[in-house]
Amino acid sequence: MSNYTRATNFTAKDALSSGNPSKIILGSEHDAEYDAIATAIATKLDDINSLSAETTVDTAADYLAMYDNSAGSTKKVLVKNIVDYIGTFTASAAASFDIETGIDSTKFCSYIVKILYLYPSTNATTLKMRIKRSGAYQTTGYNTMLVYTNSGAYPSTPFTPSSSGLVSDGWEISPASGASSTSANAFSGQIVFSNPHDSTSYMVANGDGVIVGSGGGTNIMRIGGYYGTGGGLQGIRFFSSSGNVNGKIILYGVRQ
Repeated sequence: MSNYTRATNFTAKDALSSGNPSKIILGSEHDAEYDAIATAIATKLDDINSLSAETTVDTAADYLAMYDNSAGSTKKVLVKNIVDYIGTFTASAAASFDIETGIDSTKFCSYIVKILYLYPSTNATTLKMRIKRSGAYQTTGYNTMLVYTNSGAYPSTPFTPSSSGLVSDGWEISPASGASSTSANAFSGQIVFSNPHDSTSYMVANGDGVIVGSGGGTNIMRIGGYYGTGGGLQGIRFFSSSGNVNGKIILYGVRQ
């Protein structure tokens, strides 16, 4: 898109003395002005409805127009910086599924982990989650609990969910009966990390999801707990209590 810039100062001609050739207004000068105006109009957006719809947005490469109020000018911004999309991560038969790219204490105060699917390579094993800080994934110091109910036990009177009890070596995200090693039965859900970079508050993880256990029943789970104060989140690890793990996860950041 181009802006119109005047080519000829016609008012200045009025001050010129009679007989000065530059005082004459030429047809070519008019043509140049009208051509510039026509080009500027033709390259401007008339109506958003005249645009074709974009059905596949590349959040890492596509831009949106915006007005920067502090700078007083129009700018472009990457879509990913609008929606706080950090990235999509996958693992296939990996010893652990580590997500470290994009975790940034200067940008985000919280993270949303969207788990599209997660399952172990070994049947009837437990899926777990740990955090990295001070350069290492922590194996102790957690205060977490997994609460779940299995379709085989529902309904009951009164309704009583099961629990993994307090766990100190990480967050459990599948029940003690174990997760199925079948991709169709994978865990799907969402986990939110709060206070991941706060030096005084507990780092809290809470979420929920559904998984078909190794025994075939549907498990509805509530995941929650905290890690000691100090913040410093550098990574999130998913793994199986035995064997490898597979999955696809989308990570979002929440700005303060």
